[in-house]
Amino acid sequence: MQLMRLSITIIVFSGILVFAQYSKYTVSDYFLFIPIQYLGQTFVANSTGESAAMRDGVFKDSFVDVKNGYISNQHPVDSDLINEFVVWKSKDQVDIIAISGRLDFNRYKGVDSSPQESPSNGLNQYLSFYQFVRGEWFEHNSFLPSKNMLLQRAMKKYPELVKYKKIWRFACVLPRIGTTARIVLYVGIKDSGSPRVIVRDLYKLIWKGTDFSLSPV
Repeated sequence: MQLMRLSITIIVFSGILVFAQYSKYTVSDYFLFIPIQYLGQTFVANSTGESAAMRDGVFKDSFVDVKNGYISNQHPVDSDLINEFVVWKSKDQVDIIAISGRLDFNRYKGVDSSPQESPSNGLNQYLSFYQFVRGEWFEHNSFLPSKNMLLQRAMKKYPELVKYKKIWRFACVLPRIGTTARIVLYVGIKDSGSPRVIVRDLYKLIWKGTDFSLSPV
């Protein structure tokens, strides 16, 4: 598992100094103490100068499922985007946290307002995975598929959609329940009818408890 060190963080949370990697936190705990800059492209509109009070307000307006480790809401600026914050428990008790901002397929209005393609993978969304280990936050994204992998898989599996290739987009859909995310091809179509989105599965991204596996579907 390849980890990239981001920062040294010492946090006081609910009166307890947080160091131990073996502490058990809920999704709400993680959301409220993760450094706010990691939420800057999703749950808060701009990470510069954002306060804890603003984050508390965003949290109160979100859908929170503590049992399944899932939080979601509509983006505070662009309602076509959906934000997701997911915690998956780990067998070695170092949980992994996924933060995502992507197009909400159910609210598509004929304009793809999803973020531009990620420079580190082929997804058209903000998506990062983090782990909190001994008071430090680490980014863990090396397992995500490249743009070429996604294109080759999509062309092979869905040749009938190649005519839309210029407007192909790719996203990772995080689960509310379970530990299997879907990496999908989506195409926003504006034709004589109402705007619509075609969504097709490409890969399963499965959290195994200590690492991820990527399986074609």
